[in-house]
Amino acid sequence: MKKKFLACTLAVLMCLQPASAVLAEDPKPGDVAQTSEKVSISSYSGLSDTAVSDDASSTDEDSSAVSDFSASDTSETISDVDSADSDLSEEGSVQELTEDFSDDAEDTEALTQEESADEDSAQEPEFDDGSVPSAGADANTFGDFQYTISGLTATITKYTGNAASVTVPSKIDNYTVTQIASSTFKDNLSITSVVISDTITEIGSNAFSGCSALKSIKLPSRLKTLGYGFISGTLVTTLTIPAGLTKCNSYNTYNSATSYGPLHGAENLTELILTNGMEKIPDYLAWFSTSETTHLTSVSIPDSVTSIGSYSFANCTALGELSFPDSVTSIDRYAFSGCKKLASIRWSENLQSIGSSSFANCTALETLSFPKSVNTIDSYAFSGCSSVSSLSFSDNPKGGFLTDIKYNAFGNCTALENISFSKNINSLDSYAFSGCSSLEKVILSDSITTIDSAAFSGCSALESIKLPSKLKTLGYGFISGTLVTTLTIPAGLTKCNSYNTYNSATSYGPLHGAENLTELILTNGMEKIPDYLAWFSTSETTHLTSVSIPDSVTSIGSFSFANCTALGEITIPDSVTSIADTAFSGWKNLVIKSTAGSAAHAYAKTNNIPFQEVIQEGKRIIAGRLDAVNAEDGTINIEGRDYPVSGNFSLTSAMSILQNSSDKIVVFNYDNSRVTHMEAAEDIVKLQMQAITDVNNSNTFVYENGQYQKTSLSQNMVLKCKVSQNSSYSYDEIRQLLPGYTISVTGIKILASAPLNAHFREALALSKMEFSTPVKVKVTDSKTIATAVFGISSDYIAEKANSDFSVSFLARYGNSDSYVLSGGKHIYLANHDYQHQQTEKKKSQTERGQKLASAQQILGKNNSILTIDPKLNDYFTKPQMEEFYDFLSCYMAVAINSTSFSYTGDQKNKSCQQVLEKLFEKMGITKQSFIVGKTLKGHFAISASTKKGDRTINFTYSVSAYEFSDVNFSSLGTLNYSISQDNCSGIIGLAGADTKAFAEQVKQLAEASVKNVYNEAWGNYANEVADLLFTKTVQDLIRNSRYGSFSNLVYTMLTKPSQTAAAQNRRKTNTSIKCPVDVYVYDSSHNLCGSIINNVVDTSYNDIIMSVENDEKFISFCGDDYYLKLVGNDNGTMTYEIEEYNGDTLSRKITYNDIPLTAGKKYNAYIPEGQDMDTGVYSPINESGEKSQAASDTRKTAPQPVSVESIQLDQTQKALLTGESFKLTPSIKPANASTKDVLWISDKESVATVDSSGTVKAVSPGIAIITAQTFDGAFTASCTVTVTSPEISVDTLTVTVPDVDCNGTAQFPPVTVRSGSTLLTLDKDYTLTYSDNIKPGTATVTLTGLGTYTGKRNITFQILEKAHNWSSWKVTTAATVLKTGKKQRTCSYCKKKATASIARLKPTLKLSMTSVILKKGQTTTAFKVTGLAKGDKVKSYRSSNTKIASIDSRGKIKGIRIGSTKITVTLASGKKATITVKVQKNAVTTQKLTVSPSRISLKLKKTYKLKISRSPLTTVERITYRSSNSKVASVNSKGVITARKKGTATITVLSGKKKATVKVTVK
Repeated sequence: MKKKFLACTLAVLMCLQPASAVLAEDPKPGDVAQTSEKVSISSYSGLSDTAVSDDASSTDEDSSAVSDFSASDTSETISDVDSADSDLSEEGSVQELTEDFSDDAEDTEALTQEESADEDSAQEPEFDDGSVPSAGADANTFGDFQYTISGLTATITKYTGNAASVTVPSKIDNYTVTQIASSTFKDNLSITSVVISDTITEIGSNAFSGCSALKSIKLPSRLKTLGYGFISGTLVTTLTIPAGLTKCNSYNTYNSATSYGPLHGAENLTELILTNGMEKIPDYLAWFSTSETTHLTSVSIPDSVTSIGSYSFANCTALGELSFPDSVTSIDRYAFSGCKKLASIRWSENLQSIGSSSFANCTALETLSFPKSVNTIDSYAFSGCSSVSSLSFSDNPKGGFLTDIKYNAFGNCTALENISFSKNINSLDSYAFSGCSSLEKVILSDSITTIDSAAFSGCSALESIKLPSKLKTLGYGFISGTLVTTLTIPAGLTKCNSYNTYNSATSYGPLHGAENLTELILTNGMEKIPDYLAWFSTSETTHLTSVSIPDSVTSIGSFSFANCTALGEITIPDSVTSIADTAFSGWKNLVIKSTAGSAAHAYAKTNNIPFQEVIQEGKRIIAGRLDAVNAEDGTINIEGRDYPVSGNFSLTSAMSILQNSSDKIVVFNYDNSRVTHMEAAEDIVKLQMQAITDVNNSNTFVYENGQYQKTSLSQNMVLKCKVSQNSSYSYDEIRQLLPGYTISVTGIKILASAPLNAHFREALALSKMEFSTPVKVKVTDSKTIATAVFGISSDYIAEKANSDFSVSFLARYGNSDSYVLSGGKHIYLANHDYQHQQTEKKKSQTERGQKLASAQQILGKNNSILTIDPKLNDYFTKPQMEEFYDFLSCYMAVAINSTSFSYTGDQKNKSCQQVLEKLFEKMGITKQSFIVGKTLKGHFAISASTKKGDRTINFTYSVSAYEFSDVNFSSLGTLNYSISQDNCSGIIGLAGADTKAFAEQVKQLAEASVKNVYNEAWGNYANEVADLLFTKTVQDLIRNSRYGSFSNLVYTMLTKPSQTAAAQNRRKTNTSIKCPVDVYVYDSSHNLCGSIINNVVDTSYNDIIMSVENDEKFISFCGDDYYLKLVGNDNGTMTYEIEEYNGDTLSRKITYNDIPLTAGKKYNAYIPEGQDMDTGVYSPINESGEKSQAASDTRKTAPQPVSVESIQLDQTQKALLTGESFKLTPSIKPANASTKDVLWISDKESVATVDSSGTVKAVSPGIAIITAQTFDGAFTASCTVTVTSPEISVDTLTVTVPDVDCNGTAQFPPVTVRSGSTLLTLDKDYTLTYSDNIKPGTATVTLTGLGTYTGKRNITFQILEKAHNWSSWKVTTAATVLKTGKKQRTCSYCKKKATASIARLKPTLKLSMTSVILKKGQTTTAFKVTGLAKGDKVKSYRSSNTKIASIDSRGKIKGIRIGSTKITVTLASGKKATITVKVQKNAVTTQKLTVSPSRISLKLKKTYKLKISRSPLTTVERITYRSSNSKVASVNSKGVITARKKGTATITVLSGKKKATVKVTVK
């Protein structure tokens, strides 16, 4: 910009002189030159923007060319390239501009004096373009071309030939031609075609103007700049613009009739082709003046173009249609303005912005439909498009940018009738559609939030306008001059702009000028009527007679209805509580209507406006703050409004509220405009505390299986508001009237009755919480405040099946200091064990119950009765282990007592012997082991689902000393077990201090079980007694509530690995009796607990359920032993059925059919607590002791086991060599034996081993005996194995050694040695030694035999070079910028060397300065080139114009002549760098001075040298120093500071007019 200022100032100053002062005389020696080859002054017709451009040549860059000057035209405006930027910068100043000009003028003067002897004063070179000079006195000649040179380039300044076809050359005298100067070919009448070489980047203004025969011109592909009028007056019809064109110079007079661009005067041009690759169409490209005739009808825009520049096609009056490719996103200002025949436009689908006035006055356009991408339509964009009748905007369904329609964008589109607004329109700026005189109806999109001033003013046909629902801002006079009579204002309008001159005659708001408006409707939902809405000036006539204000309005803004002189009355609802003083200013005949005591009433009274009371019929409920009670006039004042009271209303109660209420908020009934009832809000609204129960939090503690499922329940405490029961208002009414009413809670408590306890989790287990900051609870809120935890003691057992306990919630709120009851709830306890507890309570009172409890106590005390093998923990879960332990303990206790029960101990009693045989048969005590001495033998199995899957565990045992007299129980015996699926076996010991006591309790329990059922009256039943002695005893004792089944010597565990005792389902048994019989039910203590007599049910026992249907009796039992007495009451037969249930699943059903029955005949039957007993246990028995036989029984039993009788092996002797093996096969008889598991044993495993399958392997020489022993019966068979050791040569062995990779260390690959299929062992069968096993190549391993194996053998293997461990690279030859280097590395494994080249270094350099300023004649050595890469050096220094400045081989620069040039530094590597050198008349002064640091601290007598930095470096002004206090710190001429005395001093550094300071502190 500095150059432009200079040019403008120079031109103006010279304009102030008469032409004769400049041109009349020849220059005289010694005088200041009045003319110069750089400045030509003649008659002035205007300055082009290029005349003040930045592109002057290097020798005169600070001068300007001014052409065609006339002193009479000094009033004309001098333009810049962009008219919008023509004004001087605000940051500049006249003084600064003058100083710059005067300096440059002096430079020019000096230059002129030096060269005056060489100048031809008679020649006046013509400059039409400041960027490309015309030929001057220094022009050179090349054929028909005249040219000037600058550095290595040439500018053609004149063509003198007369050829028809001209090719502008790319080189002249080895100079590259880059520019064609202004007017170079001007007025050449011979040229018909021109081809311009691609080296040309700039063509000056009027370059080919007046070439009246020129028909074609090929522009260069590298063209960057094009001057104005360059083909003016030619015959060119088609022109192709290269893609790289970026600048077009314009001739801008700020008069459209005389302003234009490059195509000015090209009257024959019809087609313009823009080359693909162009991104922006340059400003001014096809700008024609309004005074010329144009014929350009076709413009081809490629799809590479993204933006269209300013004025690029302005006033192309013949252009009829346009098609913008979808690549175009912006159209700049005035781009197509004045294109009067433009009727059709195809828009880019990606167009975003349309610039100001870009299509202004395109009077042929009829329809405009904008794509959805458009977001800005700038000011005046389509103003004056007088034929446009339809306008539409496309919706963008994906949202995106909102579109802003700017100032006057469619102003004076006088034919516009239809506008279709999209949902993306955001705002309408001022005058956006003003003067659209054909527009009758407007429906605005709801997306519009702003309509600015005068937006539709002057739309003289407009009758209806629908404002958008989201409208926020409305400008003044927006429908001025329209025919609109009714207007609806949306509820969301919050701002109205006003035109305020502080003169009522000329101040107004949005409805100014709406002379036909009679009705104004405000939409319901509006809360404040905006300021200025209907403000009219006092000078205009208004016709607004009706205004509708909805009940939602609470305030009326300033001047909102000022000067509405036609408004006769207005009804203001009670909802309005605030009216601005000026709201109705300027009223004339206004009457305000509202209810008595309202804000409107008060406003009318204050402003002396007539008021008319409106009586509101019906009842209303109102809430507010009670301010006063006026007994004299019978009113109460609520929030500033007086409400009259009815005759029966008590003013005393109102006064009590006024005096005693803390917040004075009231709710009252307003019936027919009179207060009839009132209550204080704090008496209505009360606090309610609730404990919220969700899906995961129950209100019930559940006691089941002897424990609580949970011992604590947590629930969220919620604070809410409720309405007092004494209030006449409902909660919904209070929520609506007082939504913001708040209760302040300062504390809460929770109280629970025993056995519950309660506390707040957040209060660290306390039942009370106090809040330092009150908790605010609104009427409409519910607020979770804490978590209440309700607990119950784990040892508490409820005395009823269902119980409930109350919990109270207390709160302290408001101004009260005490807690009040604010809620509560019930916590329930469900005792699911209640019936079972009652049954157990009864059972515990019997003899059998007491004995059962004693036995269970011993069994559960510890597990010392049995010593369990730890291996079994791998199979069973903890609950399974308990069941496993319990069963084995009970089984062995019964087995030990088997011959001593009172029912088996009498050897002479046949019945006793029958019971014993049945007991032995049931328990697997075989006849072969029948009481041999004091030894008891037997076998059985346990089947279970284990962690490893389904398994069967086989047991055998041999128990000694099973009598209890003087027995040492620590040596009772062992249980042997095996698990065939896993070849697993082990021993379980029978020992422990509790064994004897447990066995005795078991004996007593078993005998009591039989005694209760089979007394003498019932007879002796061996099978049933045996089942009771064993099955029922074991069932009752096992701790798990579920008991597995034991049949055919297999106990099937029912407990799964994932189950626990607490999760087991309880069992029940159902009985069905079909016959005419009476039923009596007795419990285990033989107490009658229920009966069915003559089909009438009578029961007093909770554990049984009895019912009758027709003649069928149903009884359900749970939790005890029961006995039935069945007495016939008629002749016939009886069907008796037993059903056992496991939970809800039927597990067994026994049916007895056709049991004979007569009147009075009796049967007894037993229903055991346990299940899965022998069928006979359940059989009804008549009075003769005869047992009924079951017709069917669904019980599942395991097959009868078959015992092992003997075992044999297929071989009894075997000879083996070491390493050999064979398999023994056992033969067990009988073949169908149930348990065929065998235990294999070797008496000398060092000689031969045997595995679980009977495979024998020879280990070392010797003899070993292999024995097979059956688990069932412990039968044995053996085989003698003799092992010998042969001598085997190592040469016969198979040896495998793998190859390995080298890693620099000794390699010891694994060696595999086999003898046949036998794998030999290192250091037992052989040894290994290695050699040559470090470096790559062949290595050897030597194998030496041991023992059986003899001799030595060498085996080779390869050490491969597949891996290297390289060292880091070492540079052997360093790289430079000119030569590559070399580097080397070595493998530490194999010592191999590798080499690689190092790339040449990247050239680098650093210049001490990038520009140099010198005085003419001054030299400097401050220019330094440093930072060179290794091997590089400065090859040459070169000045582009040695007449201005020179540089020698050492970099010394000398200023020779005023001007500027460039110096290029070239390195040996080829890298170049350039600096600019400016030579001036005046001495170089210091422009910038810095010193560091700015603060220093020194100790006494210490020194410090300041670091000074100046620019430019070539300044000739010396540096001086001075100290503010030399006694504290002195400074010498070299900038060295010396600390002399404690204190502070300021060192000032001066260079010319610049200074810097350093603060020095001496310590």
